[in-house]
Amino acid sequence: MQKSYDTYRNCSENQFSLYVLDFSLIVRSNMIDIQETDDLSFISKEISFLTDSIYCCICIIDIINSTRIASRIKNSANIRKFYSIFINSITSIARGYDAHLIKNFGDSVICYFPNTANSDDMEGFEKVLKCATVMKSLNKFVNTKMDEELLPHIKYRISIDFGKVEMAHLTLLEHVTYLALPLIFVRK
Repeated sequence: MQKSYDTYRNCSENQFSLYVLDFSLIVRSNMIDIQETDDLSFISKEISFLTDSIYCCICIIDIINSTRIASRIKNSANIRKFYSIFINSITSIARGYDAHLIKNFGDSVICYFPNTANSDDMEGFEKVLKCATVMKSLNKFVNTKMDEELLPHIKYRISIDFGKVEMAHLTLLEHVTYLALPLIFVRK
């Protein structure tokens, strides 16, 4: 029986616990069905790793307390402006210092610097540091843009690490993505 969101929202705590228990039993029974089969043909090949991997600098730039800040912005058009100002400003600077953008998600931009793949070439690393310095000084400009749009000010952190980056092709998205151990450490 399909239950609507209102069913769950308007139920008592005991009823909700029963719904959760019911859902977990359904999930478990479906998992048992999957585990009992030797046929794994249902598993799709959504990701395939390319043979190349490189060691280079990875950078994550994210807005501090963005959820709290964005929750005070009442309309969707202003939320879009809020994130657009930040993301467009940061990515423009990153590209100017030869960074390749991996992706943005929510309040974060991830990029890597392939020019740091040669650890003997200090110029690539100097560009990373200059890029981070310019991004940091850009905060004043970003907040001026926020003022023009009557949006709240932001602060953001810039995290950089060096490590192995694996390149992979995602079938569903039809593009190359990057998986990097340094991302795990940079986010901590």
